[in-house]
Amino acid sequence: MAEVIAVWTREKDSGRHAAWADAASAALEPHAFAGGYANLLGPEATDQIPYVYGGNTTRLLAIKESVDPDGVFQGIPLPKAAPRALSPHAT
Repeated sequence: MAEVIAVWTREKDSGRHAAWADAASAALEPHAFAGGYANLLGPEATDQIPYVYGGNTTRLLAIKESVDPDGVFQGIPLPKAAPRALSPHAT
């Protein structure tokens, strides 16, 4: 597993650091889980969340509803519904 993180101090050329992180992510994408790794996604990753769980989404959401109907536990973002047909490396 790899997580791409770019950190820098304030400077005029911060764009090159962001560009490096984007390029590193793009280079790793063919080897990545579709959508990313669930533990590294935040709630704002709404375009990626449906892809993470694949064919397990319906079963996972049913279990979540039965054991946590009030939505108390929300450490990892879950999709709202089962995903549509996906490409294997969609992000």
